[in-house]
Amino acid sequence: MEHRLVTCGLMAAALGSALAAEPAARPAEGSLAGKRLIEFGWDEPDPAFMREHAAPMDATPFNGCVYHILCPQPGAKEANFTWTCWGKQAFTIQEVQQAINDLRATGFKHLRDNFLRFNVTPGDLDWFDDYSAVISNARLAAQVAREGGVGILFDIEQYNAHVFDYRKQGPPDSVASDILRP
Repeated sequence: MEHRLVTCGLMAAALGSALAAEPAARPAEGSLAGKRLIEFGWDEPDPAFMREHAAPMDATPFNGCVYHILCPQPGAKEANFTWTCWGKQAFTIQEVQQAINDLRATGFKHLRDNFLRFNVTPGDLDWFDDYSAVISNARLAAQVAREGGVGILFDIEQYNAHVFDYRKQGPPDSVASDILRP
């Protein structure tokens, strides 16, 4: 059980490290100063699209957008980091490096509040499974955010699996069952 608590703590710390920057001064009460309009929808771009279309994206009324990362896979179609990060596949810095390079090269003047989407998908893990891939991916997302000058949107909607339906989770191991027993 202690291992699982450490796992959850490490995931939170990895995602939280992306937010380590000094917070901006708070705008006056009732003021619109400091408010941001972020585009988030079915048409979410990847960093390559953002770099290639920086000027038209910068001309929109938005201050930022939510985006995903596509990762090259040997002998296969690209993997979508956003839709695979909460699973058994651990991504590498080499697989996301082009996304970091594209983020740095966008040259946005107005569209500066952008967020890497980090889903709880595919959600094919039991809460008592090994979460090392998820932790590694959370750290990688934080590194992309830090190096690409963006933030992270932690999307907890259960698109593929009922990650937070604890009644459907597998049986806990003996240590956890001793702790969880009423």
